[in-house]
Amino acid sequence: MPNQSRRGVDHRLPVVLVATPNLEAEAWERNPARERLDGRFEVKVFHSPALALEVSQDIKALGGEVTLFLSDMLTEGNDVIDFIAALNRDWPGADIHLFDAVEGRVIFSEPREPGSDQPAAIRIESNGHETIDPDLVLRMVEHYLPGSVSDRKA
Repeated sequence: MPNQSRRGVDHRLPVVLVATPNLEAEAWERNPARERLDGRFEVKVFHSPALALEVSQDIKALGGEVTLFLSDMLTEGNDVIDFIAALNRDWPGADIHLFDAVEGRVIFSEPREPGSDQPAAIRIESNGHETIDPDLVLRMVEHYLPGSVSDRKA
């Protein structure tokens, strides 16, 4: 799967890591959502959160930036906490969105500070049984990074 390669990441662009068994590289490459993100973000799709984490460490070593992590693969409590701790250690400014696509429930949500205008750094929400596809990746980037793609034509 070409998008799983640890090579070929454009480290000049902010990187969005996607860990899901449901989105194939071919589906991502032929979807118009990809075109809306091209030139603004490098989106890398992995079939393993562990591999996504390894690549995020490679990106850091090369001076790049991870800005968002999306996954529907982490549902066990300890796995969630361990993964958040590891990713947040390297990327404290990155948003993390974990979907519980199996049970459709909220796993964990970090509350905002009272009176703060800043969003929570980590948000894990339920989207029912929605699985990750290119349109959902685009919607999540637009949600977490507003204005970053809205002026691009579809």
